[in-house]
Amino acid sequence: RHLLEDPCNAQIRTILARLLLDLGFVSGSAAEAEMAMRDNPVCLEATEVLLECTLRLGRKDVADALRSRLDLLRGRPDRRT
Repeated sequence: RHLLEDPCNAQIRTILARLLLDLGFVSGSAAEAEMAMRDNPVCLEATEVLLECTLRLGRKDVADALRSRLDLLRGRPDRRT
């Protein structure tokens, strides 16, 4: 219901992504986390959920990029430099 009223609500999408991940629906969780990040590019929790999804899916290249993004969102310097 909430997403019908506000389909660009990053907070609701992030909650849904976390729930899907907890239930083992990794691909669905990743899709919701990606949509949440599109709606709110600085959403820390959505980025964390997507990172967990990519690790579970074995996508190390994407996970490395998400780790760097999390460092930036948290105000940490890039670990690669």
